[in-house]
Amino acid sequence: MVFEAAKRYLDACLNGHALPLEVWKKERAKLAAERGEFSRDYAALKKQVLAAENIQWTAEKILREAKQPQKEKREKAQER
Repeated sequence: MVFEAAKRYLDACLNGHALPLEVWKKERAKLAAERGEFSRDYAALKKQVLAAENIQWTAEKILREAKQPQKEKREKAQER
């Protein structure tokens, strides 16, 4: 019943023309290939961002430790 209604609707809208299935299949294959490229690029960029964030975190940690007064450093060393 639903299939027949859809067929009637499409027949009325297309005015006897066929659906461009081959064009759609080619476009789908092209878009799938592009998606794969974008996914690989995204994964590589994600790794680079993670590495940059790790470097930033380490640099900030070093700067925080360098700003601590010598007295606090000695106290921390004695506690260990």
